Amino acid sequence: MDERLPGRERVLAIVSGTSATAFVISEFKEPEIISFSRYGVQYRIVVSGRDNIAVGFQTSAPLSIKTWDIPAGDLIIENNQTGEEFNILGKSLNLPSTLPMARSFTSYWFALPAIYENVEIYRP
Repeated sequence: MDERLPGRERVLAIVSGTSATAFVISEFKEPEIISFSRYGVQYRIVVSGRDNIAVGFQTSAPLSIKTWDIPAGDLIIENNQTGEEFNILGKSLNLPSTLPMARSFTSYWFALPAIYENVEIYRP
């Protein structure tokens, strides 16, 4: 077993072939968007350790969090260039478009090294 993290640590895994990058959700206390690149592919990771939530989009668009209110169900991500607004699943709120989802999933840490040959841990 890979002991770099506790086995039951929740991570968002961004998958590239037989490799994965793990984002430790609890390390990002407040909601934020991380710009990340792997093998020339651009990603935006929306994460909040406080709310135990993370999602990845495969895009180079400049995104920011416009509204983050979990109890009200109000999570809005904004494209800073176009002003287009998206929900947490990447569905546009004002146009018939979506943000492309990254090949990703949320799991416990112990599963990643068991499935993927090469797992990197992203550190902020």
